[in-house]
Amino acid sequence: MPFAPGKSPNPGGRPRTTPEMAEAKRLAREHSPAAVRKLVELMDSEDEHVQLKAANAVLDRAFGRPVQETIVREEPGDVTADLPRPERIALLEAALHAERGAEAEENAAVRATQDAMQREAN
Repeated sequence: MPFAPGKSPNPGGRPRTTPEMAEAKRLAREHSPAAVRKLVELMDSEDEHVQLKAANAVLDRAFGRPVQETIVREEPGDVTADLPRPERIALLEAALHAERGAEAEENAAVRATQDAMQREAN
């Protein structure tokens, strides 16, 4: 569901940092050089899985994680392709809502059938 214009999805804002959170962050930063040294040591492990995990962790910290690309393909004849983005989103949300409603009806029918079978068995 889109947010109403002028309304914040999080009116309370970002939670304040507690003293415990600040202390945990300080300790993590204080010990991060030792942690990186340990990761570099683990890159020489005899276990290839450990080597790979350590190497990935070092690279992630040095360069950031790789960007994951998402490819969206429009099918030929897709009538929504020419719609503005907000209208496409509204259509998709309506379709999802309808699908969830149909699923709920189907689940209710299955429960009713199971209840009837249980009553007949008793």
